[in-house]
Amino acid sequence: MDLSTTLRPRSIAVVGASPRSFAGSIVQRNCNAHAFTGTVTPINGKYDQIEGVGAVPTLLDLEDSPDVVVALVGTSRVLGVAEEAGAIGAGSLIVPGGGFTDSGAEASELADGLAQLADKFQMSIVGPNCMGIADLVTGAIPTSEQSPVKCGAAALPLSRRAVQ
Repeated sequence: MDLSTTLRPRSIAVVGASPRSFAGSIVQRNCNAHAFTGTVTPINGKYDQIEGVGAVPTLLDLEDSPDVVVALVGTSRVLGVAEEAGAIGAGSLIVPGGGFTDSGAEASELADGLAQLADKFQMSIVGPNCMGIADLVTGAIPTSEQSPVKCGAAALPLSRRAVQ
C-alpha cells in the first residue's frame, strides 16, 4: 500500500470540525500555524464556516477526493465516516479516538470493521486512538492535539497503533 498521500497529504477533510470545541478546530489551526499550502476542508452541516474556511455538509458534497479524512466523531459514527471516505476515494483515514478504548468487544468490532473497509477501498487507516500524523516539511499537521513542533525535514506517524 502506498502511504505517500497519508504521510504527505495535499488535501485534508475534517469530519466533525466545529468552532465550538478545541478538538473540532485543531486540525485547521495546526495546518495554519505550520503554513500548510494544501487545503483543509471542514465537514459539518451545521456551520457555513469554521476557522474562517467554508464548511461542507458531508464528505459526499466534496468536489474532489481528499488525500486524508480525519474523523473527529463519536465512536458510533466512525465506520460510517470510513465508508464515506472510501466511497469518495480518499487515500487514508485518521481516527484519533473520541472515547474509543483498545479492549473489549466494541473495540474489536470497530477495529475489524476498519480493517475490512481499508481492504475494500485500498485506504490506509491511522488509528483508532492515535495522535494523527505530522508532515513537518509541508506543514500538514492533521493531529488531535496542538502541535508544539516546528517545521523541518521529517514526517512521522504519531500513533499507538500501526498504520493499516
